[in-house]
Amino acid sequence: MKNLGLTLGAPECALICVGTAQMARFYGFPCRSGGAISDAKVVDAQAGAESMMNLLTSAISGTNYILHACGILESYMVSSLEKFVVDEENCGIVKHLRKGIRVDKDTLAFDTMKQVGPQGEFVTHSHTLTHYRSLYNPRLFDRSAYLKWQENGSEDIAVTANKEWKKRVASYVQPELPKDIYKALKSYVDSI
Repeated sequence: MKNLGLTLGAPECALICVGTAQMARFYGFPCRSGGAISDAKVVDAQAGAESMMNLLTSAISGTNYILHACGILESYMVSSLEKFVVDEENCGIVKHLRKGIRVDKDTLAFDTMKQVGPQGEFVTHSHTLTHYRSLYNPRLFDRSAYLKWQENGSEDIAVTANKEWKKRVASYVQPELPKDIYKALKSYVDSI
C-alpha cells in the first residue's frame, strides 16, 4: 500500500495462493499459481527466501500448475539466468519434499538394526548403501565443509549459478529437426 506496487515476496502472496487452491478444490476447478517469484533485485538471500516460500507454498497447497517456477526477480520485471539455475535446484528440492517419507518394512529396517546391534555402525552396511541414493543430492548447492568450500574458491551461489548457465550455453548443441518441420517453421517465422 505504500506505493501501490505488485509485491510477490510478501507472505500474503503465499497465503492468497493457499486460499485460491482451496477454493479451486471446493469448486472442482484446476488451479494455477506462481512459483519461485520474488521482489528481490539480485540473486541474494531475499530472492532465495521469497522464491522458496512461494514455490513450496504452491506445491504443497495442491496447485495443479505452477507458472514462473524459474528465473523471476523484481516482481516479474527481471528475468535472471543465474536465478533460473538456482530455482531449478529449488524445484528439485520441492519435488523431493513432495515425495514424503516412505514408511514400510524395508525403510524401517528393523532386521538391519537387529543385525548391526547397539555396538555396530550403519554407514557401511549394505542397507545404507542401497538406500542413501534416495536422499536429495543437490547439483548446484554446496554442502561441503567450510575449509573445502574456501579451498574451492569461496563462491557464493550467484557466482556458481553464473558459471553454470554460461557452461550450458557454451556446450549447447542445436538438435536436428526433420527438414519438413524446419521448412514449415521457417515459412511461418518468415511470414510474420
